[in-house]
Amino acid sequence: MKSKIVIKTWLGFLTVFVVIMIVLGGVLAWLSSKIYFKHQVGDLINHGSNWGQLVSDGRDLAKVQETMKLMGNLLAYDFEVVDSTGKILLSTSEKHMPPGTILNYPELVSVFKGEVVAGKSEVNGQGKTLTIFVPYRQGGVITGAVVIHSPMQAMDNAIASVQQAIYIAIILAVAITSILALYVSARLSKPLIEMNKVAQAMTTGDFSQRVNITEPLDELGMLGRTLNKLSGELNDSIMALDGEREQLSNIIQSMTDGVVSFDDKGRVLLSNANAVRSIENPGNLDLESVKDFGPWGEELFAKVMTENKAGQISLQGGDSVFLVKMAPLAGRSQPRGAVALIQDITREHQVELMRREFVATVSHELRSPLGLIQGYTEALRDGIAVSEAVKAQYIGIILDETNRLNRMISDLLDLSGLELKQAIEKPSEFNLEQVVERVVSRFQYAAREKGIDLATDYGADNPAVMGDEDRLEQVLVNFLDNAMRHTPAGGVIAVRTHKQGNSVTVSVTDSGEGINPTDLPYVWNRFYKADKARTRGKGGTGLGLFIVKRIIEAHRGEVWVESSLGKGASFGFKLPLIPRNG
Repeated sequence: MKSKIVIKTWLGFLTVFVVIMIVLGGVLAWLSSKIYFKHQVGDLINHGSNWGQLVSDGRDLAKVQETMKLMGNLLAYDFEVVDSTGKILLSTSEKHMPPGTILNYPELVSVFKGEVVAGKSEVNGQGKTLTIFVPYRQGGVITGAVVIHSPMQAMDNAIASVQQAIYIAIILAVAITSILALYVSARLSKPLIEMNKVAQAMTTGDFSQRVNITEPLDELGMLGRTLNKLSGELNDSIMALDGEREQLSNIIQSMTDGVVSFDDKGRVLLSNANAVRSIENPGNLDLESVKDFGPWGEELFAKVMTENKAGQISLQGGDSVFLVKMAPLAGRSQPRGAVALIQDITREHQVELMRREFVATVSHELRSPLGLIQGYTEALRDGIAVSEAVKAQYIGIILDETNRLNRMISDLLDLSGLELKQAIEKPSEFNLEQVVERVVSRFQYAAREKGIDLATDYGADNPAVMGDEDRLEQVLVNFLDNAMRHTPAGGVIAVRTHKQGNSVTVSVTDSGEGINPTDLPYVWNRFYKADKARTRGKGGTGLGLFIVKRIIEAHRGEVWVESSLGKGASFGFKLPLIPRNG
């Protein structure tokens, strides 16, 4: 609903404009009729002068009359040519004015004196007509006149059309001006309306409202600035009293940990959004007292208030682990409340568990090859191996276990690098099928030596991906190396690529002994080796597939495995393609 002052201003602007447009419209309508009439008379005089010139030049009157009739029919005019006595020589309306008829127009007297006369009259029952008398000369002497009759109806219609266009333009101008006047009225009245709102807000104790001041300043702007200054000074006085509390609240709300302040009765005085993530109160935004945090909250609060010293407790809820620290707020004789800090230490807890598990697993994996190396080394030192063949066997075992340790250490270093780099640092665009072809070609000789058919099937139509080419080559080498070690002579290894929507899938399928279905969910784990089925002891460290998974996940892809005992295994991964336009 528009303000009254806006409506009043708008009506004032509109009234003035409408009056001006009415006067202007009337003047324009009158001028347009005069100008059009003058223009029409000028055209008729030119026609009369032209016909008179043809007659005075001695042209064939019959041809002149024929041309005159054609022109008269075209322009809806009637023409008459008379001599100096008023007798009609030529006429386009022979029925009403046949040649030989004597015209007794009083205007002819003035015409034969050399004047051009225009007048309105009734002619031959054709209604109101504009008649033009134009003299013509021969040898410098006026010898006759041309009389032209033009019906006023066509002229009136043309003038009416012009005037109608003027009226329509005025109506449109009034409509447009009405909208503009409403906009201008709103703009002019806005400062007054704002000042009224600010003044009303000040009466209710709200000093935060301000008048929007625009440059350059006028009287209203200066008044608004003065009102803003008055409101600001009053507001500063009140805000100074609440400044300390607001500053404390802002600090607490910006903290990443949960913070809750209690009074001595356990009622919540202040809290931030992260406090609601406590164990016993997930998602409850209405923290009213320490009871909302469950039994642990009441116990810890009672202990802190009784002993007047800080306390803490670790709690686990679902997959999250929290550390709650609570300290008393000092009072004159006893605590006047307590403040609790609730920290989400889930990530730190998980990291600690993973560290312990990793250290234990690595220690176990290193103990086996080191034990073998130590045992066979002592056997050689003590001379247990008598023959050269046994000595060579022992040395070969020591060398195999040493190589195994080297591979394990290399995999651990590789894994450490992947753990530190969650994403590919310098990705580049490359053709994945070319990488597959390059890796397959490296295994072709070994496959032929072992009697394995290494086949390829490229159906991805030159897939372009973004990532680390060397890392993806490492993935394919791992897949093919595993397949070669677990595929017997005469077996088949198939490497396939195919496109699936906006991604490309690469798979390596062998015809080896397969993997027990119960082991499939764990093949991507660190140090996991399905010894009972695939006999990963054939040179594997148990880290290869875990590293493969980390590499593919860093490329925003997915890994998968399908297998059953005695039917081989299929390992693969899927990567997003680079979008192409068109």
